[in-house]
Amino acid sequence: MVGDLNVHTAYTDPMTNLEPGERRRGEHYMRLAALRGYTIINTPGIYTRFPDNPTLHRPSVIDYTLANNSLLAKVSKWKDVYQRSGSDHIIIVTELDSEGVAHARASPDWEKIKWKDKEGEPNPVIESALKRYLIEGNEYKEIYKAEGAEERFGDNLGRLIQMVKNWAPQKNPTRWSKAWWTADITELRRVYTSAAQRVRCYGSGVEERNKAKKVYKSAIDKAKRKHWNNFLASATKNDVWTAHQFTKQRQPVRIPGGHNDSPGQTSQKIMEHFFPPSDDPISPQPLLRKELVDSDRVTVGEVSETLEKCSNKSAPGPDQVPHGVWKNIHRMEGKIIPKLAEDMLEWGIHPPMLKESTGIILPKPGKKDYTDCASFRVIALMQTFSKIVERIVNKRLMAIAYKEDMY
Repeated sequence: MVGDLNVHTAYTDPMTNLEPGERRRGEHYMRLAALRGYTIINTPGIYTRFPDNPTLHRPSVIDYTLANNSLLAKVSKWKDVYQRSGSDHIIIVTELDSEGVAHARASPDWEKIKWKDKEGEPNPVIESALKRYLIEGNEYKEIYKAEGAEERFGDNLGRLIQMVKNWAPQKNPTRWSKAWWTADITELRRVYTSAAQRVRCYGSGVEERNKAKKVYKSAIDKAKRKHWNNFLASATKNDVWTAHQFTKQRQPVRIPGGHNDSPGQTSQKIMEHFFPPSDDPISPQPLLRKELVDSDRVTVGEVSETLEKCSNKSAPGPDQVPHGVWKNIHRMEGKIIPKLAEDMLEWGIHPPMLKESTGIILPKPGKKDYTDCASFRVIALMQTFSKIVERIVNKRLMAIAYKEDMY
């Protein structure tokens, strides 16, 4: 937690003579932080605020960086950078151990891949790259032996996915993105913060500050209402659930194990509850190659029929590749997906990379205790390529079951 907290403490500012009221408030603040498991990691005696008028206000330490016990061990540096940023506060840099902190992954903007040129024809650059993919010596490497078959398949599929990701620009939306924000609101915020800063520094301009604040807040309210009305006016039947999510009463954040556990402890409890270790694990069997005859081959039509039933809105797994990307790949080069699927059938493999999934933990409604893992359920988002091959194999098995009167 980082912020301009406007609290003076003898711990962070030991060389300054504090007023009795300031000292009491600082001690109270430090006590509350400690009781809640937080530690202030500022370097004692290093100022974080240098006022524009030093004759009226002295330098002080009112900007703090706090960390709980889970994060404290990962803090590698706290440093002030004496550099102005349009404020009387200086920049503070806090470095965390990157190996111990999970970073949000940039997501490819799949919708902006230019599969077609301006004339509506297939993009020649992409089409050429996909046709070269299966040529021996390029991206695809043929599997000749059982040893390392899964690793080679994973490399082949991984190179294809990476090639497609290179065609997509990256998007980094954050939960703080505001679709209703405008350039006018940015300017009104600048006017308001400037007026508020003059009041803090010189004690004058209170009326101007209040007026600027009122105009700024009013502009935000109007922009929110306009955006919401436009959303409702153009909403389709598929947007009904989105509207419901926005308007329903907010529930407090629910975390399996409770809020007092560290992220590592929470993760361990979740894994032990939902994925307990097996008492009798299945030992891996040696790979046996099965020569595919013509009737075993995966056809272009078979893949096309399977992809037609795959929704573009289905959430992808850890590789982030949606079904729509596979549909475009198949339209431009119909041999790629059948060849990769045949490798899995020929060698009897389901590589580890296709067994990875993203788990989404959802609370079950109406439970009394949401610190209990049993009050939650898990949705596993699987790799879309794995689901495509699964559909192909499932259809073949169903045909056999009908033929043998097994279903």
